[in-house]
Amino acid sequence: MYIVCFANPSALTIAKEVKLTEQVMSAVITGAEIYLPLAGLINIDEEIARLTKELAKWQKELDLVNRKLGNEKFVANAKAEVVQKEKEKMQDYKEKYRSTQVRIDELRK
Repeated sequence: MYIVCFANPSALTIAKEVKLTEQVMSAVITGAEIYLPLAGLINIDEEIARLTKELAKWQKELDLVNRKLGNEKFVANAKAEVVQKEKEKMQDYKEKYRSTQVRIDELRK
């Protein structure tokens, strides 16, 4: 595993559900969320600010794909595969947006 080789963590957990502590840094990627416990090492306000920027990025992506899919000309003229790809992007962006919002809410507690 590359993570073990390069990061040499004291523990590595790969699971579908992970109980999180309040102070973790997170990254949302397609198909996974990565959490790095940083208790005592992070500034909560800075992490919330970083995640808020990320949330804005996902909202922008959602707005773009929604405009495309809301354009009747695009949907009528595009190949079915292209429309399906845009729908898949929308689902991916929605999940990333939701996950990022959840982390912000958890850090604000």
